[in-house]
Amino acid sequence: MLHLSNKPNQSKINTDDELLYVSRTHLAQIEFTTACNFRCVYCAVAQPTWVSKDMDLDALSGVISQLKSRNIQVVNISGHGETTIIPNWHEYAIRLLDDGVNLIICSNFGKQFSEVEADVLSRFHGVTVSCDTADPVLFKKLRKGGDLRTLVYNMLMVKNKAESRGLMPRWTWSCVLTDATIWGFVDFVKLGYSLGVRAFCICNLATTPPIPGVMQVKHLSTLPKNKAIDAYDIITRAKEYCDSKNVVLDIKAGLTDTLRRTIDG
Repeated sequence: MLHLSNKPNQSKINTDDELLYVSRTHLAQIEFTTACNFRCVYCAVAQPTWVSKDMDLDALSGVISQLKSRNIQVVNISGHGETTIIPNWHEYAIRLLDDGVNLIICSNFGKQFSEVEADVLSRFHGVTVSCDTADPVLFKKLRKGGDLRTLVYNMLMVKNKAESRGLMPRWTWSCVLTDATIWGFVDFVKLGYSLGVRAFCICNLATTPPIPGVMQVKHLSTLPKNKAIDAYDIITRAKEYCDSKNVVLDIKAGLTDTLRRTIDG
């Protein structure tokens, strides 16, 4: 599964026939799999109807050759699934890294990495880790199959490898903010910062059908007014902390706007 983002070469656009010509590819996304080792309570992968697919990795050599010929700048080797559960995933990453390609990934860091895997990740341009809470008990409830301690251990191992190389990926945490995770949000950003995270990407909750026996989470817009006021205050304090540390806190306006409407309504 390959997705491309191309940038046109303006000097080449001279005729109607060449309007769609592009001389290079800026970003490619290679989705190794749509399978995952977690069953997060809010994710479509946790639905009983989900059918996962793996990329035909035998075709990857041709894909890499094509990307190299187009002077690719950045390759994202993640998609809806968890790349690191694919056997020998890191060997494909090494081939791109050795060719000078900037790699980025989004991973749940839920599988304990080998020394080799950690070393490969230490060479990445950017690493986004999906993590919703600093509470290890809540973490296990929200992200079935996961353990916050494994995530932290993996991050520290990758950081140590990067420091030994004189490198450091740009660390981002991606968080789904819900009525369950909002109350520990300040502690969440503080933990992330202590681990080297310098950007937090806050995702809006997408509704999926409830699964019997599984913890249900709700959108912040469902909070009653008094709780919405508390939630807005927590987000404000988290933002002030991030600003004080020169850390990016990316919260989509729609999320805070819904809270404001509840408060002002």
